[in-house]
Amino acid sequence: MRPTADERTSIVVLPFTNLSADKDNEYFSDGITEELISALAKVGGLRVVSRTSAFALKGKNVAVGDIGASLNVRFVLEGSVRRAGNRLRASAQLIRVSDDSHLWSETYDRQIEDIFAVQDDITGRIVETITQTLPVGRLSQPHQVRHPGNLEAYNLCLLGRYHLNKRGQAALKQALDLFEQAAQSDPTYAPAHSGIADACGLLASYSVGPPMDMYARAAAAAEQAIALDESLAEGHASLGFAKYNWEWDWDGAERELRRAIALNPNYAQAHQWLAMFLAGIGRGDEAVPIARRAIDLDPLSINPNQTLGTVLVLAGRLDDAVQQFRRVIAMAPSSLFSHVWLALALALRRRGEESLAVAERIIQVFGATPIARMCLAAAYAASDRLDEARQIQDEVSVMSYAQPFQTAVNYAFMGDEAATFEWLERGVAVRTDMYALRVHPAFAALRGHPRFVQLIDRLGLHAKG
Repeated sequence: MRPTADERTSIVVLPFTNLSADKDNEYFSDGITEELISALAKVGGLRVVSRTSAFALKGKNVAVGDIGASLNVRFVLEGSVRRAGNRLRASAQLIRVSDDSHLWSETYDRQIEDIFAVQDDITGRIVETITQTLPVGRLSQPHQVRHPGNLEAYNLCLLGRYHLNKRGQAALKQALDLFEQAAQSDPTYAPAHSGIADACGLLASYSVGPPMDMYARAAAAAEQAIALDESLAEGHASLGFAKYNWEWDWDGAERELRRAIALNPNYAQAHQWLAMFLAGIGRGDEAVPIARRAIDLDPLSINPNQTLGTVLVLAGRLDDAVQQFRRVIAMAPSSLFSHVWLALALALRRRGEESLAVAERIIQVFGATPIARMCLAAAYAASDRLDEARQIQDEVSVMSYAQPFQTAVNYAFMGDEAATFEWLERGVAVRTDMYALRVHPAFAALRGHPRFVQLIDRLGLHAKG
């Protein structure tokens, strides 16, 4: 069988090794890796494995052949960075997986200010070398990268991305502060504003601060990033995320997310967000292959795999969703949200006893957090143990961080129309995460209810899907 174009022209950039005496420079070597991934991802005809899967191999002594097999890539780029004062030594080598041969290698001894030229040269040499190995066709030339006006802004952005990738409230707040400092250092540096948008959007999804405030900041920062650099895929993706989670601009959300993918076909996060959005507005048949594409781009990451499970839920394919979440848990047994979604998918399928077993395990392993207790309430409701379900849900509902949409889902499980509509109205009032209202399986029994129809009209979702 002839290899596909994807297999002939696919690459993973392994995390560059930090050889600096100061181990705190880890963010710098990681940042250079991400910059190279980003630059190569914009090369037409080249499939580039996403950051999360590439960094899953960090510090592991995995044979090149095994890397190629697990990630379905033909080429591997690896390297190292040593930073000492104002001096930089960077080494890179391109390896062909099929025969473990080194196709190209280079060592750069430069001033730290030359880092941008080094990155541009590495990207260009990789494209040139891979093109020479292809029996047919050529890769497009690398896009001209817009570098910051000063090294301080670049350094702050690298630190910001380093903390952003850690996730968690504390890390996201630190990332936001660093991106804001970068934007102050160089107001014209688009990635700084895009970083602010990403941090604010994630903080909103973590329920840190009023969602309306965080999403508004995310949208404004994304628009600023695009105004500075229209070719920045991350800015368009972040704006699309804010548009469907907060602005309820459904056409604008799809336009921005598709623009992000057009600019960077290898951007797995944009594929995930587009798949979630399309599934939420009733276009599940379109969403599922897009979610699967995100997995192809980022195969070792649990996030796109979780996204596929969620898309399957919204598409009404609950049994497929249950199987998918079980696969994700096999990949990452410590993933809380995979267990949460499995419990909810089972509850939606009315497999109450199975849902209850998962919910009880969540509490046993992860503790009786609000989200764990909400899962338990849903499982009790799906098991027709309504009194126990209501007692737990009522206790969680009075907490300040209760999420309106999921709270409404649980009351819908219990058949409590009044409480369901009360929490849906709260969700509308705070303008957050309502895009999937029309198709969510939990509300199937309410779809003909006048109040539900009125809510759909207010959201402008009738014409979608």
